[in-house]
Amino acid sequence: MYSYHLAEPACCDGIAPFGFPLSFGTFGGYVGATGYDFFFLFADVVISLGASAIFAWLFAKVAPTLFASCRHLVLWHGRTRL
Repeated sequence: MYSYHLAEPACCDGIAPFGFPLSFGTFGGYVGATGYDFFFLFADVVISLGASAIFAWLFAKVAPTLFASCRHLVLWHGRTRL
C-alpha cells in the first residue's frame, strides 16, 4: 500500500495508478475516486506468496551451510590464537 501513499496524479483531474509489481488500482480523477482491479490484486498476492516460498526454500538450503562455515571459522580462530 506504500505505492498508494505515493500516488500523485499529474494534475488535478488526472489519474494515478498504484500497486507493485502490477498496477492493481487507480486514484484521482475529477471526483477523486479510487478503483481496484481485483485480477491484478490477486496476481500480486500470488506473486508475493511465490517469491516468499522461493526465498524461504533458498534460505533453508543455504542457512545450514553458512552457519556451519561460521562455526568452523570460530573454532579455527580459537585454535590459532596466540
